[in-house]
Amino acid sequence: MPSSSSTFNFKQLPQAFLIFLAVIVALDLLDLFVLPLNTFTFRVWESLSVHTYTADFPGPFYPNQNISMTEVGDLAPHSPLAVKKQVQWQTDRFGYRDRDDPINDYDIVIVGDSFTAGTSLTQADCLTEVLQKKLGLHIYGYATRTVKQFLEDERFKNHYPKVVIWEISERSLGRWPIVEETSPPTKNSLPFNSIFQIWDSKYWLRSRIDHHSKKAWIGYCVSTGAQLTASLSQALENFFKRSNSKSPSDILFSGQPLTTGSLTEKNLHDIVTSLILPLNQELNKKHIQLILLPIPDKLTIYAGKHPSKNGSDFLNRLTPILKQQNVNVVDVKKAFDNAYQKNNIYPYQPDDSHWNPDGIKITAELIARELAEIEPKTPKK
Repeated sequence: MPSSSSTFNFKQLPQAFLIFLAVIVALDLLDLFVLPLNTFTFRVWESLSVHTYTADFPGPFYPNQNISMTEVGDLAPHSPLAVKKQVQWQTDRFGYRDRDDPINDYDIVIVGDSFTAGTSLTQADCLTEVLQKKLGLHIYGYATRTVKQFLEDERFKNHYPKVVIWEISERSLGRWPIVEETSPPTKNSLPFNSIFQIWDSKYWLRSRIDHHSKKAWIGYCVSTGAQLTASLSQALENFFKRSNSKSPSDILFSGQPLTTGSLTEKNLHDIVTSLILPLNQELNKKHIQLILLPIPDKLTIYAGKHPSKNGSDFLNRLTPILKQQNVNVVDVKKAFDNAYQKNNIYPYQPDDSHWNPDGIKITAELIARELAEIEPKTPKK
């Protein structure tokens, strides 16, 4: 007869399950009400991005936030290739990554995507901050949003800026109309939102509820387990094979370059005539000067380090067409090429698909030059 010590006690199963369930519930409640928003995320971007209840928030991020953390890039967050950086984020009362300034009349509004929002950068290194300090003007970063959304925003209608800088990534521009500039985001709202609006004016509770809907702690546990498994596997491989692994490339990429053949002259013509020129005309009617700021893909600039060895010539072909149509455009591609090839300056983060402070400085200088050139023809209000 087997001893009692070797017999599995099924009575312990419910108790163990209840303990496990209690831990899960406790962790969930802590995530909802107590822990900082960035506890289970590798970047502030994931911590502050509005996720589910988009109709309850005026902007893309939770309003009135100030977070500092050590974060890593978006290309290898849970790997030895991740590069740690100390960043600080601040959002205003509208949910944009700007200092909460009472000013409503801006000289320049930069409408853009994650490059303008400054993912992977600390607040002081963002394009709006650097450009504002350089020019001494009031500049607002309206990201991540589109020009159409800017024109529909009530808070700008009575005091439009003199200049709108439209920053858009090469990949988004090259994929138009697949990436449709005018498509509105899907909007969902919390139940009893009218009650929240009365007593949750600072968006504290609504931010916590929306953040909780991401279930970031689950993803964190899964990714941590995967990271530990990968590290153990590599350690065992090195132990048994006695081999020294070659160091991986110090530059990481996302996806493949834009295929040159897919962007025909007709594609370029359509992008100019159906997207850019109508927006330019619409802004001019409101006495606003448009400056187009296309940001080249990381692998367009570092083509020689990419396995395909192929870079995109999309912006090289698009920029002259825009200039012929009298569209103000900043040639970031040419400036980044010169910085990288001639001066050995790397304008992008090594472990992220976005630019670094060097890329920001180069771009700010280009914008300052462009503004100086268009100033004489800027319409008077």
